[in-house]
Amino acid sequence: MGCVMAEALTLLVPSLSQINASPYKLAVILDFLSGSCAEFKAREEELRYLRAIHAKNVAEAQDARIQQKRYLNLAAQRQLKGYLNLESEVSQ
Repeated sequence: MGCVMAEALTLLVPSLSQINASPYKLAVILDFLSGSCAEFKAREEELRYLRAIHAKNVAEAQDARIQQKRYLNLAAQRQLKGYLNLESEVSQ
């Protein structure tokens, strides 16, 4: 539930700057949380990969590894965005 909330509110936060509120504090939390959620999904895909390897299902293992890489990429992008928002908040 927290993951879905963070992913949904991440798009809403930049609009707070239009009402004279600093969006960076909330954006830092939401970006890091949504990045952690993507990282959790990557771990689930790694477990799926391990199960497929154990069952000798090569196609399933490849699919799981590709999906894991996509989630790790998404996690890295979100966490970088959170870090940049943190820098913006500190510099204000």
